Amino acid sequence: QVNDQTFPFRRSTGFTPEWPIGALPHVPPSVSEEVGGALMRLDRFSPDPTLSAPAISGSFATWVPPMNYLDLLAMLEDIGYYSPPQRKCLRNSDVLQAVNCPAGYVKQRAETALCPAHQCKDGYQCLCHPCVKLKDPELVLTVNPVPTAWRPNENGTAIAERTTIASSCSRMARCATVARGQQITWTLLDQISDATREQINQYRIQSVELLIQLEGTWQALTRESIDQDGQTTERYVVNTTVNTIGDFVVQLRINGRQATMSPVVIEVFEPVQQRVYCPTGHKMEPDGSCSPCPAGMKGDIVTSDKTGLLTPTCLPCELGSFQDTPAQSRCRRCAVGTITNVVGSVNCTRCPPGYSTLSKEGASSCTPCTAGQEATVTPGGDTICRSCPLGKHSDRQASTACEACQPGTFASVEGSQRCLPCAPGTVASQNGTAQCEPCLRGFYTMPNASITGTDCVACSGGMTTVDKGSSDPSQCLCPAGTLLKPGVGCVNCAGKDEWEGLDCVGGNGPPSQVAGFWVEVKDAESRDYSVYRCRDTRECPAGALGSCAAGREGKACNNCQDSYVSAKDGTCTSCEGPDVLPFIGALIILLVTLGSLVLMVGADRCQQSLSRLTVLMVFGQVIMAVQALSAIRQLSIQWIEPVRSILHMMQ
Repeated sequence: QVNDQTFPFRRSTGFTPEWPIGALPHVPPSVSEEVGGALMRLDRFSPDPTLSAPAISGSFATWVPPMNYLDLLAMLEDIGYYSPPQRKCLRNSDVLQAVNCPAGYVKQRAETALCPAHQCKDGYQCLCHPCVKLKDPELVLTVNPVPTAWRPNENGTAIAERTTIASSCSRMARCATVARGQQITWTLLDQISDATREQINQYRIQSVELLIQLEGTWQALTRESIDQDGQTTERYVVNTTVNTIGDFVVQLRINGRQATMSPVVIEVFEPVQQRVYCPTGHKMEPDGSCSPCPAGMKGDIVTSDKTGLLTPTCLPCELGSFQDTPAQSRCRRCAVGTITNVVGSVNCTRCPPGYSTLSKEGASSCTPCTAGQEATVTPGGDTICRSCPLGKHSDRQASTACEACQPGTFASVEGSQRCLPCAPGTVASQNGTAQCEPCLRGFYTMPNASITGTDCVACSGGMTTVDKGSSDPSQCLCPAGTLLKPGVGCVNCAGKDEWEGLDCVGGNGPPSQVAGFWVEVKDAESRDYSVYRCRDTRECPAGALGSCAAGREGKACNNCQDSYVSAKDGTCTSCEGPDVLPFIGALIILLVTLGSLVLMVGADRCQQSLSRLTVLMVFGQVIMAVQALSAIRQLSIQWIEPVRSILHMMQ
């Protein structure tokens, strides 16, 4: 036994010049296992000289750490590796056949277990890796992130800090936490290998499939041969990218059956964002690049709902604006007279005839000109609604031109919606009249003349009108100094002796009489009159034809009415007490005269006859004198006193 209390062992023997094989009893079992593992890992082909040099020099392997050097020799002898008499290694085939691997290990193939002859010392044949430990688990599922080109708006550093990957995936455990869009490689490692499986009668892996999300499709993994710890084995690989946020169940099946570690879980988070700066008039694409805003849109900076970062984007031009050039930061307002009624317009549309934007820029709708207006296009191209001028009207919306008023109608205010008919007595004989003109004196309008637009009609028969604006032929009158004769017209009263005393005031009515004349109406319809001069103008006052002073009657107003007596002012007054005295006096004289006649009758007949004749003659003369005086009083003579009083008394 080697009396050495240090570990690792530093002494060697002539048989094993590089390192001691045993482990002292005081070494804990865990250390012994590590020593055994280290011995198993000795590989002459390793680039690490600490592994290859001892293996080349010692050319052996062990799986249970021997307790001492003699035990080692006994072990080598038991397995047929070492022949004490010959003090050399057995033949390779004999040695390999002599190897019996313990539980948990499997014998390797000859090309792996036996070392090349030239690597042994002279007179030795050696085993390099006769047994290999079956690794547990047999199959290991891992996830490895693939370097991903993140978009400019995605913070790769922050994403890497948040990404977590488990060393291996186990059933119903979180296998990885990655960002959306992260490419990952799923690897199923077979730690036994197909060749070993064949030796130990294990099943061989024919197919491996992966399913992410229940609604997805199974993906086949690609088989690759690799060298692991000096052993050739297989791994199965597939690359995937998850583009949806959330937790996802991943299933794995081998040869159509669920694998022991399946299912596993992966978490996908939204990539950490960072602000992207784009040129003016550009937007950020989903991949983080910048592209110009198309025509009809403008570049702007908005706050992302998801990240809260300011993000360059393109917004459509609002109503009333447009943009016909790409990569612009603002939209242009539509000029006066043009509109856009949809967002994102690349040009403005001119308002149709009769419509206007009310002299405003940036309009989104055209407003029709109201009734009473007309649309006028300005030199700048705008449509302006202007009130209809005087004499014109517009009775509908969106009118491009006001219409002139027809003859017989007028529009006296601007912005008229309709033309008004001329009032009776006025006419508008032309189109576009702003104010109807009244008919001149001597003219009138026929009924409905303002509707038909006819002109004023002249009065016939020499008639005229009192004022302008006569609206009916009945308003035509004879002028002053004339008299209307039916069927003839207006006849001039002047120069006609038979009409002296007539006052022709004009008009269509009868004339009146002048003071001092009395007119007898022979035929009112034909206007046939007889004129009498009165003896006193006071007895025949001016007025209606045939009128007399109060109390008078008869032609020329000569007589007082019954029981009336003539007054000094030309009228006749009702008879009263003093007015009867002349009659009483005359009656007394008459009685005296009659008495005298009676006396005379009683006288001599001859004388009686003469007296009677005389009385009769005198009485007749008196009667004639009275009548003559009465007639004389009717004459238009300015009597002097006392004749005037005597004639008045004789009345």
